[in-house]
Amino acid sequence: SKLLVFAFVTYDCDSKRAPPHPPLAPLPMMGLRLYGHWVSQPARSVLWLLHMKDKAIGRDFDFHKVEPMKGDTRKSSFTDLFPLARSPAIHEPDNDDFKLAEGSAILQYLCEKNNWEDWYPSSDLQSRARVNEYLSSHHTTSRRCTLKVFHPVMMSIMKPEGPAVDYAALEAVSQKEANRFSSTWLQNGPFVGGFEAPTIADLFAYTEFAQIPQMEIVKKYDDDRVEEWLSRMRELPHHDDVHRSLFKLTALKRKLGK
Repeated sequence: SKLLVFAFVTYDCDSKRAPPHPPLAPLPMMGLRLYGHWVSQPARSVLWLLHMKDKAIGRDFDFHKVEPMKGDTRKSSFTDLFPLARSPAIHEPDNDDFKLAEGSAILQYLCEKNNWEDWYPSSDLQSRARVNEYLSSHHTTSRRCTLKVFHPVMMSIMKPEGPAVDYAALEAVSQKEANRFSSTWLQNGPFVGGFEAPTIADLFAYTEFAQIPQMEIVKKYDDDRVEEWLSRMRELPHHDDVHRSLFKLTALKRKLGK
């Protein structure tokens, strides 16, 4: 676990795209607090939306880092706030002390609360249902990119003395998931569900599929629609800001020869 902290927090790689994270500001008594980790895919999705909308909400939000692999989400200081013991999670002390966990629920809540129709079409029943369809299926589809591909590579970085990673097998899983994603979600338009502009479904999916080439597990996807979609998503504001830890983790992976 010490190596994990080194990779995520203090490691300084040579890439110009991966400057160190600025220190977190002390949490104020009021405002929106986001609890999560920079490497968490759902947390990055929420962070990305908040970074793009920080001016719209009229104030900054506060990011409070928790490390599930070090047991932070099982500590009473966390479970007293969030009984699900999962991150990401948000806390709004000035809004009836509201607390909410689970990344997709947080994205939907923030969009509905702030009327961010450009990211979650809550006033259009069928469009909203299409976004919800992806979010509801995420854990048994795209999430496999993390569980079956990203996680084994991350564990090899945390425990360099462990067994070698079978990259050929991981590439086969990655390509299969990408093909399935493309045929299900990208065949009717440039973004998930056939939309002409990205929604929170795209934010949730991108952090799953993008991390695989970002971590150099595969060079690129065979499916052109997936590659074109990834390219469009990379053009969104604050992309690099919320993916710096992935860039740093990739640099460490190279250094360790993984």
